[in-house]
Amino acid sequence: MSRESKPKAQNKIDRREFLAVAAVAATVAACEQPKKSFISPISYPEGYLPGAPTWVSTTCGMCPAGCGIQVKVLDGNAKKIEGNPAHPVNHGRICARGQAGLQLLYHPDRVTQPLKKATAGALQPATWPEAIELVVARLRTLREQGQSDRVAVVTPHLTAGRKALVDAFLRALGAGTDKHIVHEILNAEPLRAANRLLFERAEIPVYRLDQANLVISFGADMLGTWLSPVHYTQDYGVFRNGSTGRERRGRWVHVEPHLSLTAANADVWLAPKPGTEAAVALALAHVIVRDGLGRGDLDATAWKEALAAFDPARVAELSGVQADRLESLARELASVKPACVVAGTNQASNATALAAAAQILNWLTGNLNDTVRFQAETAPAAADLARLSRLKASLEGGQVKAIFFIDTDPLFTLPGRLGFANALGKADFRVAFATVPNDTSAACDLVLPLATYLESWWDATPAAPVGRTVANLGRPVVSAMHESRPAEDVLLDILGGLGVPRPAANFETFLRERWSSIHKGSGQKGSSDEFWQAAVAAGGWWSQKDSTLPVTPKESRLLDGLREAAGAASRSEATSPEYKFVLYAYPSTRFYDGRHAALPWLQELPDPLTTVVWNSPVELHPDAAQTLGVKDGDVVRVESPEGAIEAPVLVFPGIRPDVVGVPIGQGHRENGRYASGRGINPLSILSLKTDEGSGSLALAATAVLVKPTGKRARVVRSQGSPYDMGTGVIQTISAKELDAAHGVRHTPPKPLHGEQVKWGMTIDLDRCTGCGACMVACSAENNIPVVGEDHCSKRRDFRWIRVERYWPDGGNLLATEGPAARFLPMMCQHCENAPCEPVCPVYATSHNQQGLNVMVYDRCVGTRYCSNNCPYKVRYFNWFEFQKMWAAPLERQHNPEVRVRMDGVMEKCTFCIQRIRTASDRAKDGGRRPLADGEVLTACQQSCPADAIVFGNLKDPEARATRQAQDARGYRVLESLNTVPSLTYLRKVTA
Repeated sequence: MSRESKPKAQNKIDRREFLAVAAVAATVAACEQPKKSFISPISYPEGYLPGAPTWVSTTCGMCPAGCGIQVKVLDGNAKKIEGNPAHPVNHGRICARGQAGLQLLYHPDRVTQPLKKATAGALQPATWPEAIELVVARLRTLREQGQSDRVAVVTPHLTAGRKALVDAFLRALGAGTDKHIVHEILNAEPLRAANRLLFERAEIPVYRLDQANLVISFGADMLGTWLSPVHYTQDYGVFRNGSTGRERRGRWVHVEPHLSLTAANADVWLAPKPGTEAAVALALAHVIVRDGLGRGDLDATAWKEALAAFDPARVAELSGVQADRLESLARELASVKPACVVAGTNQASNATALAAAAQILNWLTGNLNDTVRFQAETAPAAADLARLSRLKASLEGGQVKAIFFIDTDPLFTLPGRLGFANALGKADFRVAFATVPNDTSAACDLVLPLATYLESWWDATPAAPVGRTVANLGRPVVSAMHESRPAEDVLLDILGGLGVPRPAANFETFLRERWSSIHKGSGQKGSSDEFWQAAVAAGGWWSQKDSTLPVTPKESRLLDGLREAAGAASRSEATSPEYKFVLYAYPSTRFYDGRHAALPWLQELPDPLTTVVWNSPVELHPDAAQTLGVKDGDVVRVESPEGAIEAPVLVFPGIRPDVVGVPIGQGHRENGRYASGRGINPLSILSLKTDEGSGSLALAATAVLVKPTGKRARVVRSQGSPYDMGTGVIQTISAKELDAAHGVRHTPPKPLHGEQVKWGMTIDLDRCTGCGACMVACSAENNIPVVGEDHCSKRRDFRWIRVERYWPDGGNLLATEGPAARFLPMMCQHCENAPCEPVCPVYATSHNQQGLNVMVYDRCVGTRYCSNNCPYKVRYFNWFEFQKMWAAPLERQHNPEVRVRMDGVMEKCTFCIQRIRTASDRAKDGGRRPLADGEVLTACQQSCPADAIVFGNLKDPEARATRQAQDARGYRVLESLNTVPSLTYLRKVTA
């Protein structure tokens, strides 16, 4: 008889039975094995309270830039990554990739334990003792055969202690340090080669963009992916008339065949034929020398002779840039003081010549030792293609029997023509240290779970010098997840298994010993141990004074370098009647060189220029698309002599008609559930052309043909029309109009809500670069889920803040005067006369006492009337329980201070109300009221590298937000609707 059919009296349980059952349950619970604790064993600072967040300083490891970060740790879980305000590289700001580091830590497809290849070829689970013993046995066999030197280690950009440990490992095995190959497909070796040629200084210069009044950049995407984007974007914010004492708004000219993020934010974008950028630079030098506009202490005859071939008329014919533009730009460069000329490094086969031409321009116009300085650095050189080819030959010939890959994926980043995959298959033993499976780890005999930079001890120097000595230090901020270990500790364990003397017991000890030498050179007082503890707490050590050194070049050496560069500069990348296009493979602002494609936040972050999510199309100019008879979504086949790829077309005005653009980053065969089999990899069909001066692979020097296939495929973009349709949503002001409006103040409406506090925001569109850091920061702070490609295609994206990109009217960017793109961050405007409020039948949205438009999720019944009534379309309906789509353990990234919403409710930006409350409580406890200006930073404001977003109390006349709201450039979006937004935009300035 079922329980439901029993008489009611039989369902009762008396007190005796209850106590007996409870006693048995308690006994069973006491006998259970304790569950693994995720509480970090690391010693927290004095005063730590369980349940209260702790901010731990460390270093970002998402790219070589070396930004300082602070990680919010709550009960052993990392919850948020923000910039370290004290760090000289990024001063508290951080990019989208840096914010997404949490998802590397909590990725559901992490390698959780060692995997060894079975007889059948599949990877099978193993234990760490088995894995170590397997490596030791293989290396012991090589040693017994007298071949212990036949070992190689491939790593990404490593500096300081990490490189020293890898080198010590190789020396202990009997192999030379030349067997340590630093593989970075995006590197600055052409720049080093040019400075060695001209100045005998093989270093990366310190570029002081914040002190320049004119910047000319040749292919250097300084705001997107080049060297240190956050650092340069901060300088860009100041460059746009953002600091006290600047006499003028800086003017930026960018020269590149493809519209990069830097080109989109420049005042002028010039698009020469690929490979002719060096000729353009030398044409400027030709005009300056010819007309005597530069230095007066040079041998004019020798310089004119060396530059004779670069007459503007001839260069115009070669490059496609008009001669009069070259003449006027040369005169502007010579007259504006100070200026700065910067050259990119990876595009063409004459990249070193371009870098040398840029430095010659800096010398001619007096910028050397001013906005362009030098600082001693010890960063190792990245391997050139010749070095990688020798490694391939060594694998094929048996000179390398065992090879270790540490957090690098050369099978993805190297051209297929090189044949590295086949050569790797001939090695006797292949080991990969990987956090998430990748193409290279899939081809290895042993895969070891690599601890992330948030679980490890490590140190490094920044990729780009900043004028001060900087030594970064990374530390574990949480206990290691799964069975992951730092590669350096594993290498030490291998040496121990071989009976070879270990350099240190573990890598932390190794670092402490090395940092004693840093302490001696720092001039800091106190013991070495005190210095170490201070560095651990701060996330590194950096000097407080300028460490740049003047350069005094010899004119004869400059002339020799010019003559050498001139030969390489006198050509463009070759095409043919069959291969009519040049493939422009460019680094992605989201995925860098592909190493971050596995992170869902970045997959759903729109590309700032194409607005594409979750894929990688082939970019064609409208004229080229018309000639080929294709449109958006038509699949084309891009063929080079080395191979072919197929992808849908995106008609993109930001590219030359003779160029095909494809971003690097997608196209992985193995990279977890979010990236595997998604998009295309343009690196796979590159030719083996290299830069003549440095040997680095040229990313934009491969001739291709494009064929329609007749197929269609989906291209998912986050934005509809790229034009504002005359609505005035995005507004600009010319420099002349701005000068005429000097002293005029914009008068915003008087706040209607809030007695003492009325929160509001300003966004300076002249500073905003469209990088998207604010979007990922908002997602991380407010537990905003990704929805996936299918939902994005149905316009169900879920970001509370979106960065809209608009083209100028007409859309012919190659002929447009002024900035090529306008970016508009759009979130809830917190309107004083909010159209969403009166239509809500359950009063789920309303104003609070501090003037915020709030959402009460428990009241919302999902009518969506508020969304229908919102003219800004900044309310997002939770159609499904998107939060449940997070694969474990990604839910551990959730911020416990923000409610995780359920399906069927509306949500939107709240101006980070949880941060307002936290700051208010802190001020109340300290007896301080009201809050000081700047005491509350929204997540988007805190991350913005350009300092474009300002949040504050509009009732405070001295608040920065209040003063900016009165700027002559101020306007409010759709102000004629009388919604009275609490957000003021400052118009973008055009030339």
